[in-house]
Amino acid sequence: MFGRWHCADRHEGFHFQPGQFAWITLNITPFSMREHPFSMSSSGQHSEQLEFGIKAVGDFTSKVKDYKPGTKAYLDGPYGVFTTDRYEDAAGFILVAGGIGITPIMSMLVTAAERGDDRPYTLIYSNKTWDSITYREAIEALKDRLDLTVIHVLREPPQDWEGETGYVDQELLSRYVPARRGTRHYFICASPKMMDQVEQALHDLDVPVTNVHLEHYNLA
Repeated sequence: MFGRWHCADRHEGFHFQPGQFAWITLNITPFSMREHPFSMSSSGQHSEQLEFGIKAVGDFTSKVKDYKPGTKAYLDGPYGVFTTDRYEDAAGFILVAGGIGITPIMSMLVTAAERGDDRPYTLIYSNKTWDSITYREAIEALKDRLDLTVIHVLREPPQDWEGETGYVDQELLSRYVPARRGTRHYFICASPKMMDQVEQALHDLDVPVTNVHLEHYNLA
């Protein structure tokens, strides 16, 4: 599910850096304790309208689709340091996502495209099947606006698939990590198991630990 939120209600909008998240409260009061954290998937260049990618994996996320357009949402944030904006001197970025973990990374890519960033971006995106890829068409379109290389990794590929298969392990990463490891910053958002595996693989590939950034998503 994808949510689009018009947030300028008697104020200039919600300013955030790409990759950050906000706590959302729906249809009650801003002082309610029923908050849920979600990363923005839209560009940080547009504070007047936000977009979130929400997958039905828990009680709240399974019900959020039932809210009607026009429902008032309260946002608390932004929060988090999982953002490419903190590394303006980086020569480029390696982005690793699993499933709905693409959400904050999508915000980074869309923002970079709108800013005209000419640095190289490599997206390694793991999913079960081709049809389950979130933002598939939008990611493809970004290749016309960014120096973006996309590597889809499928666990259950179609018969005619010629791309990467299986899991994002050290062998796979070694094919896409540059020889000068420290010239890139590495952003990982996926399930805890996948993030642990990718983090260990990058460590074994001699990627500087200071260049690796992790974001855990909440199954709300």
